[in-house]
Amino acid sequence: MTRMARAPEAKAWVRADGGWVTLPAPPTFPDRSVQMEQIFGGGILWTLLIGFLAGLLARALKPGDDKLNIIWTIVLGVAGALLARFVGGALGWYGPEEPAGFIASVVGAIILLFIYGLAKKKKA
Repeated sequence: MTRMARAPEAKAWVRADGGWVTLPAPPTFPDRSVQMEQIFGGGILWTLLIGFLAGLLARALKPGDDKLNIIWTIVLGVAGALLARFVGGALGWYGPEEPAGFIASVVGAIILLFIYGLAKKKKA
């Protein structure tokens, strides 16, 4: 029986006696729509509805007058979910296929509103 050793630099299997090399199968990538569903946790209409609700709640919870129309409220909620997913994934709160939770999306949207308010103050 021949002992097999993994060659990390070549990313291939090499026999201990220096024999043959077998390359691994090429990686397969999921369909782009499947990746989007994994990020947002559902279809695009569901994403827009949850983004709208998260944006409305964030605007209601953050003090101050943030004049945003319905489109920017939806963008705020979706961007808050993306921010929450990115930060939560970096901190290990979410796995690779888990979407951000609703509360985390609202918190992300509030953070974006504070950043928007700071940028608006410096501009004026």
